Amino acid sequence: MTNQTSASTSVFRSRLAALLRQGHADERAAGDMLTPEERERTGTVDAWAPKEIIVHNAYWREREIERAEARLRGETQPSFAEYLRMNTESFADLATHSWDQAIARSQRATEDLIAAIERLPDSALVATSDAAGGPEAVVLLASIISSGYQHPEEHLAEIAAARGDQEQATAIQRRILDDVVALDAGADVTATVRYNLACALATHGPRAEVITLLRQSFADSPRLIALSRQDTDLDPLRDDPDFQALIAEEQAEPVE
Repeated sequence: MTNQTSASTSVFRSRLAALLRQGHADERAAGDMLTPEERERTGTVDAWAPKEIIVHNAYWREREIERAEARLRGETQPSFAEYLRMNTESFADLATHSWDQAIARSQRATEDLIAAIERLPDSALVATSDAAGGPEAVVLLASIISSGYQHPEEHLAEIAAARGDQEQATAIQRRILDDVVALDAGADVTATVRYNLACALATHGPRAEVITLLRQSFADSPRLIALSRQDTDLDPLRDDPDFQALIAEEQAEPVE
């Protein structure tokens, strides 16, 4: 790897660390908008309270640390494909945390994830499929950005919406994509984030915007077409002619 590439990756690490820390700061700010009763409320496995959402965010940051450490050891990274089961099984632990404990765990997970990123080789953070890290590196970087920033922010949007502040919820959703585009993580990574935003907006977002997001993500990462055919988050679009035409435009390999 050239010195120029190494220097560029060093700058990228700094930007990524700043984005992850911003995600945690946003969690703290969300808490400032809640009453003491709202912060300490305990939810259910089907309807998490805010403090459980914060611990959930920490839990998935911790899983990204496991993926990064596996990459460092040269082992196959865990896929966490059964994430719905994992979410259900982890709820009992989430519910034991107070708000302050949830925030502390989230901060610790954020800093530990940043430390893990610092230990990764440059090749793991070069967001092109022909990089030395190969396609797996693209997946790891996209997953870190998703679990470390995008997904937590989506949950903060849910907290705002639950309090009746739909304007704030929508602003958070828009900011997510803007921040990841500004990160300049590469077309493959940005396509994944754009796709995930489309999934988040599929139920209540403007239909034309959702279709546009999907079209852009498919253009940059055709592998997402196959995923979209099976993704239950996109079920609200199944009868939409524009969506049907979009996923029929190209044939992609089935998702394993």
